Amino acid sequence: MSLSRRAIAGLAVAGLAAGVLVGAGTGPLLQAASPDSLAVFDRESTPADELAPGVVTYGPFSASRLLTEFDDVRVFAVRADQNLRTGLDDLGPLICVSAAAPGMEFVPTSCVPEEVFREQGMRGVLRGLAPAGSVGGYRDVERVLAVEWGPRGGPRIVDMTDSTVVALDDLFTDDELALGADIPLVASMRSSAAAEWATDEINALTELPAAIAGPVSYGESGYDGLGITELFASLHPPEGDEEAHVCLSVRVEGEFVAWQCNPLETVRIRGVRVVVEHDGGQTAFRIGPNNEGINVEQTS
Repeated sequence: MSLSRRAIAGLAVAGLAAGVLVGAGTGPLLQAASPDSLAVFDRESTPADELAPGVVTYGPFSASRLLTEFDDVRVFAVRADQNLRTGLDDLGPLICVSAAAPGMEFVPTSCVPEEVFREQGMRGVLRGLAPAGSVGGYRDVERVLAVEWGPRGGPRIVDMTDSTVVALDDLFTDDELALGADIPLVASMRSSAAAEWATDEINALTELPAAIAGPVSYGESGYDGLGITELFASLHPPEGDEEAHVCLSVRVEGEFVAWQCNPLETVRIRGVRVVVEHDGGQTAFRIGPNNEGINVEQTS
């Protein structure tokens, strides 16, 4: 199977990762004799511990340490104050794993609260993405590593690239990829009813070609400092050299007050995040590429 234009088969990855790593794990007696995994943060930092170019964090972190090198991939332990994927900071200190390799950008595994790590450790999947190679902005998945680490001992890593990816060419045409057919968020927007009454106003706000999916309403909710708020997601097609965009627009008390439009290349990695400034602080809303729902973060 060619390594170009690959996409994660998400459920298969999770299942295979769990199955392989359970078999590769160490027994309870050996684990009890192993050192505390988080002791890696106790030693002095060196230049080798600095996050290399291509490491995706999506947020502030307080410490990083080089855990191991797996072939040409450098794997880092990261201690963060907020989730490196969602930006949420209400879970306390977090432990994460990220990676770097020449010519690739790795998407970090899900972080876990430090107190959970100390009890259970963590499992996750690191995806190594190639640079964007077309106007469509899709990112070829070149490497898939399943990681199990903690609460004692070093990381256990399994290269699952050949068994957990499929060629995007076998699933989508170039035209379909250019319109985000491989992104669950976009697929959901296409299958959801559009709030047609808001279409013209959102098209005018974004100054992009008219939406071809959505705008999809996420419903009304009340937030401190904002009042009744409604969010809308919309997909806007490519134009000229510009790729397609997904926009997240915010309507407060009947008036659109903020919007953010990201190209599909960015949406595939981190979704869309829009910030609304208001008296007393700001509120950030984010939708992820896997259509996980709306994440909300308020700061004062």
